[in-house]
Amino acid sequence: MSDRKTEFITGIFQEWYGSLCRFLTQKLGCKENAMDVAQEAYVRMLCLEHPEEIRHPRAFLYKTASNLAVDSLRRERVRLSHEGISIIEQIPSLESSPEAVTDARERLEILRQAIADLPPRCRTVFLLHKFKNLSHAEIAARFGISKNMVEKHIIKAMARCKKRMEKLK
Repeated sequence: MSDRKTEFITGIFQEWYGSLCRFLTQKLGCKENAMDVAQEAYVRMLCLEHPEEIRHPRAFLYKTASNLAVDSLRRERVRLSHEGISIIEQIPSLESSPEAVTDARERLEILRQAIADLPPRCRTVFLLHKFKNLSHAEIAARFGISKNMVEKHIIKAMARCKKRMEKLK
């Protein structure tokens, strides 16, 4: 990699790093994740053959970072979805012993309370998705919000439920 190419990309990155991190923090909801995604966008730009041929380097940097942020949110959603399944699998069958039945009822009550404690919009989005099987697009259209915001609400709800269930261990 030529020094000139590295200097060119580093200059662009340094100039826009602060605003890029703010943009990504807003999109991801986490400053540390935003910084990681910004760094990954920088590395991706360093791997380009001829970055000097990019007409709008700032736009390219933001688009690359935005795409990486979407990928990050999708990975997080899948991870939380799998964790949510494992939480449900931990609830014993109601045909078990009286202790198991009591334990299952306590777990269900904790989940019910965790959902009830969510902010109203977050709770409604989560319930529509999980119990009414509405798609992200349908929910987004119903509330006039983006599909990305629907995903954030669902991720937030899953994380809170998981956190409450972890307190039982």
